[in-house]
Amino acid sequence: MLKYLVIVTLIWAVTQTPSPVPEKALDSASQTAGSVQNQGKNDKGNPTSSDGSGWGLVIVGVLQTLLFTVTWIAIRQQATTQKTAERAWMIIIPDKPEGWEPILLPEQPGVPARLNVFRAAMKNVGRTPAHVTKIAARYINLDKSEFEKLPEEPDYGRKESLESMLLVPGDSFPKAVPLWPKSRLTTEEIESIRTAKSFLYFYACIEYRALGKKRETRVGFIYPFPPGASYETPGFRRSGPPAYNRAT
Repeated sequence: MLKYLVIVTLIWAVTQTPSPVPEKALDSASQTAGSVQNQGKNDKGNPTSSDGSGWGLVIVGVLQTLLFTVTWIAIRQQATTQKTAERAWMIIIPDKPEGWEPILLPEQPGVPARLNVFRAAMKNVGRTPAHVTKIAARYINLDKSEFEKLPEEPDYGRKESLESMLLVPGDSFPKAVPLWPKSRLTTEEIESIRTAKSFLYFYACIEYRALGKKRETRVGFIYPFPPGASYETPGFRRSGPPAYNRAT
């Protein structure tokens, strides 16, 4: 678009440039000057004079205005893109490779059930430092109907203040979140999870500042998989309402 406007403007400027006048023609032009003087006065200030030069100036002005507007928009877009590419970006991921499974061991007589904990990593994958201010996370056990009826806005409970923790690009810190309201699962609960009748759901948010602006990242992970979906191996997968999975 910008290229074509430049070409059109240049072509019009060339066509409007007056050609050189021979010396002989100057004499004849001076003889007829008096006869056209009055007509020139009448045409003066009229943008639609018979030679069309007035309209030409108007069109050139419009094209120049359009060219300036398009250039300004392109500069703004480029600046926004550059700023976004250079900012900090915080992500929240399981602190294990893809396919990590929670501890789902059946109960054994005389042996306490093991704690079920979601281990997350908060990482800066951007290009500038991130000043982390608050984090919040929950790890819960839901049946299918409860998962489908999650509130539109997540309830994180009390958010933990970190007093502006600084994370340079590539840096991260761990966060261990026990299963709530109880961190030990019964044999029946484990079987329900393995048969996809109930689900383990981890959701979290992190607030931080990037280039002086407040930012937030929210994520939701479900185990073993969202209802109606099928994967080769069970594992935590991103899932949940839109408000549980977004970044600003």
